[in-house]
Amino acid sequence: MALKILSVLGTSDYKSGLHSINDKEIIETEYIQNAVIKMYEEQIENDDVKFCIFLTKSAKQKHFGTLYNILNNSYPKLEIIPIDIKDGKTKEEVWEIFEEFYQSIEENDEIVVDITHSFRHLPMQLLVVVNYAKVLKNIKVKGIYYGAFEAKYEKGEKDIIPIHDITEFDSLLEWSYGANTFINYGNVNPILHSYKKLQNKMGQEWNKEHKEFTKFMKALSDFSNCIYVARGTSMGELKDNGVLIKNATKKSTQAALHELNNTYKNLEEFSNIELKQIKPIINKVKKSIEMFDSDSTLAIGIESIKWSIEKNLIPQAYTIFSETIKTYVCNIYQLDDSDYDHREKIVASALNIIGRKINKENWRVDEKHIDTVNKIIQTIDEKIPELYDKVGTRRNDINHYGLTKDKQSYESLVNDIKELYETFLCIIKSN
Repeated sequence: MALKILSVLGTSDYKSGLHSINDKEIIETEYIQNAVIKMYEEQIENDDVKFCIFLTKSAKQKHFGTLYNILNNSYPKLEIIPIDIKDGKTKEEVWEIFEEFYQSIEENDEIVVDITHSFRHLPMQLLVVVNYAKVLKNIKVKGIYYGAFEAKYEKGEKDIIPIHDITEFDSLLEWSYGANTFINYGNVNPILHSYKKLQNKMGQEWNKEHKEFTKFMKALSDFSNCIYVARGTSMGELKDNGVLIKNATKKSTQAALHELNNTYKNLEEFSNIELKQIKPIINKVKKSIEMFDSDSTLAIGIESIKWSIEKNLIPQAYTIFSETIKTYVCNIYQLDDSDYDHREKIVASALNIIGRKINKENWRVDEKHIDTVNKIIQTIDEKIPELYDKVGTRRNDINHYGLTKDKQSYESLVNDIKELYETFLCIIKSN
């Protein structure tokens, strides 16, 4: 993994000043590029570091010779790569510049970006290319810097030119992308990745001050993954003397939601400036699951179906749907929806007998459950077993990889789940 420093050289009359970052003095120079490279001097001595400097014709004529000599004398091990670019006067030239930026980046590079100089659109282009390359070339952003010459101030007899580390803004973009991916697609991994990066960056400071945030992110991950693998166990089944057992939040959507709500209530007001900007993102994420605010297994099941449909998690939707119908029937007949015998030996048996039109002499029902099964068969709304059969058929089609006699197209499976869900809601409302 090579370190690559990218910068654009401008045409202004640069003036010398003492460059500093976070009040730490770096070097007195007229070139911000020299100051940024100075911050990575130790790595230049020990590793393969390349400096790509992008030059318009006028910038090359005015400054590159002087800058090259300074850098070559100061950092003899640094590989300096001048790259000619157009002025960007036309749309075609702008895209040519984009391509030059992109081609300078190699697979798995670590990138440092200086966005101080050049035409105003070039720094923005460079940042877009960096995010583009994150996806296509698996790069990592080590630093993004801006030399704020206009914010210089006097210290004694010297002009101090602050360098702003704006890498955190790139991280904020990643948090935003992660939140959007979770809210729209139910995938927690991108936002979890951003959280882990920030946690590693803050080190011990994180461990001391942000324990509740750690718990919240873990619960968010558990919730998302419980939906992904359809973990619908009632929270009550996972308690020992009223306390949730170990890993309960990994076995139950309901338990994960319970932990998520509790940790969100306990989230402190962040003092860290970067975390302050992340808090509204966390609030938005939490708001996206507020419809799950219930302790009812049935209500959570219904919302889980809806969530899965909206996020296009179709296999999960059918699996959760089939089980939620059984939960609903348990509720109608005052059976324990967390009891296996009640769910499978009574409710599932009754629904299958009706749906498959099984004669009584062929029933496979325990003697002790015959009366209850018969009661359900005689009194249940006929739309429920019909719905259960349709959901089950499509669930089996998916679970058997489409290798069934009555295989459906993916379009049919997607459209059917929406219609069947609406039918379910109408049944619940009418009963």
